[in-house]
Amino acid sequence: MNVHSMVPVEKISLEEIKYRLKQVLQRGKNNAQVSGKLADFIGLDSTSTNQPIRAAAKELLEEGVPVFSCVKGFYLAENPRERDDFVANLEMRIQGLRRDINAARRIKFTKEGMLF
Repeated sequence: MNVHSMVPVEKISLEEIKYRLKQVLQRGKNNAQVSGKLADFIGLDSTSTNQPIRAAAKELLEEGVPVFSCVKGFYLAENPRERDDFVANLEMRIQGLRRDINAARRIKFTKEGMLF
């Protein structure tokens, strides 16, 4: 059941989620919507991790639809600045992941276990 509307949640294909997502997403970063709210609109279980929303958004992006995300949620970019901000954010996240990878690689182990 959808917690907010008390309507049974239906099984929806990824293609249908993509279609519905394009219908409910708002234009502009200032109008970003959290995945739980989008799940409610689409008819998905909003109490889950909302993996179907993220998967649909990713596929739409790969298909050329400007579905971006920020800390506020998902939105349709309406100008190059929003695209550039999204890309810059991804690049910062990649840099952080690279730092974590390098730090993890530097950890030394002995036969008995980890050295602190």
